[in-house]
Amino acid sequence: MRLSPIQQLMALQSALITQWNEAASEQIANFDLPIVRGQLLLALHARHQLTLSTQQRTMIQRAIITTMATKTDGAELTRLWRQTLPQRYRIVNQAEVVAHFEQLERANWDVASLRAYAIYLTEQLAAQPTALKTILQRNWQALHQVGSALYQVLFAAYGDQTAQPVINNQRLNLVLTHLGAQLDAHAFLQLTAHDYQLDPELAPDAPFLATFAQSVQRAFAGRILTDQRIHQLRMYFDRQNLRYIRRYFQQSGETDEQALRRFVQKRQATQPHYWLRREPARLHNKYRHNQQPSTPWNRKRLTPDFHSEFILAPSGTFISQWQVLKVKADGLIDSNPAHYHLDDWTSQQLLNGESFNYANRNNRQHAYLDSKPPLQNDHALRKAAFKGWRSPTKQQYQPDDKQIDDYSQWYP
Repeated sequence: MRLSPIQQLMALQSALITQWNEAASEQIANFDLPIVRGQLLLALHARHQLTLSTQQRTMIQRAIITTMATKTDGAELTRLWRQTLPQRYRIVNQAEVVAHFEQLERANWDVASLRAYAIYLTEQLAAQPTALKTILQRNWQALHQVGSALYQVLFAAYGDQTAQPVINNQRLNLVLTHLGAQLDAHAFLQLTAHDYQLDPELAPDAPFLATFAQSVQRAFAGRILTDQRIHQLRMYFDRQNLRYIRRYFQQSGETDEQALRRFVQKRQATQPHYWLRREPARLHNKYRHNQQPSTPWNRKRLTPDFHSEFILAPSGTFISQWQVLKVKADGLIDSNPAHYHLDDWTSQQLLNGESFNYANRNNRQHAYLDSKPPLQNDHALRKAAFKGWRSPTKQQYQPDDKQIDDYSQWYP
């Protein structure tokens, strides 16, 4: 399936804005982007997604030719882009609203995202017509909480929900750009943004996580996930999941497993058939070459959609690399392997912990997106910890997780 001209232009615009945000370039900012936006206006008009007057079309065509011929800064095209903003998103031509949407464009939300947001905003204003300033401020804050309910409204609409790999790659890069995702000298993904963060209220079964996973599936359809940033972003989803369970469901003196059970019980109050999935945890019971695997085994629990994963020690405590990773004063993670003593407990936390899944089930796609990528895409600390460790064989691993409980079950 080929990209339509509009999709091609939207993808190009998104790529240019991303490059512009990462390293300001006069050429990108003042030449390429305005031309693409001018062409996009004409394409939207041709597809009856935007109504331009004959005069506007003539001005855009003339401005494109002039800009390409003389390599001007694209000021005229930029002016025409701004002039048509209320038409593109079907919003009221009100200064505060227009400025708000201009800011969101600079944040790289596309036409489909902002049209979905315009509908949402219109409904808000209909309910509170005198609260424009308050609503815009509140929404601006919510859109800087990656994964929030409002962020999900825009993210789900991005690219008109196409399955095209190119558009879904742009969709993923939107999140990476917002979070300031960068690999450091030890191949560790750092989230460097100061104005964006993962929503502290993002639940392990939140719609955003499923939508993000679907984008990964589409961007890497039929092939192994090769982007280190996307591979490692899952560990920040893991950290958020652990924080969420402990913050909202763990009471004083309780184990992590008791808090996880309380989370499920809350879901079951409105969804009686909500259970965590049980899966074999053979790969989460690694042991040193010169030792024997220890039992009882660590156990695996997943949300019903297969995405969020929790690994429980026999004691009911979460096993996770976030139990040992050190946070520096600037909020970034100390990723230097030389700063860690890789004793048995530390190595077990690094090697046997949870890993968010991009696939929906244990199949070939799971191998491509979740099982094989760690071999090449893990950070240096985890690779260092792997030395001298192995997983139990299928003959050695005999799950002892058969007892019935009230929060998890084996799925067919």
